[in-house]
Amino acid sequence: MTNTTQRDDFLNGLPWWLKGILVIGPLTAIALGLVYSDRVQLQTSVAETRAIVGAMVLTDASHDVKVTSQFIELSKATAETNRILVAACVNAAQGAAQRNGCMGR
Repeated sequence: MTNTTQRDDFLNGLPWWLKGILVIGPLTAIALGLVYSDRVQLQTSVAETRAIVGAMVLTDASHDVKVTSQFIELSKATAETNRILVAACVNAAQGAAQRNGCMGR
């Protein structure tokens, strides 16, 4: 003769997941489901953020190179503009004092 209780007889025909809920309680089962769901969503968010940050780092590096090259070109253009302005000032000067003033002396 087997030694079974009324509870064991009740649990015998139930699926495994329903037995688990009955053993740990419905509120605990809901809490565990929410924790699992939040963990999956957090992993997805972390992966998306990692991809976005990686793309930003690549974009940032190429942007720095572009800004540096633009700054070099702007510096060259400024030097050429200053040279032309000084030459125009020297050509328009009517004496040595005015020519010296064009060159910042």
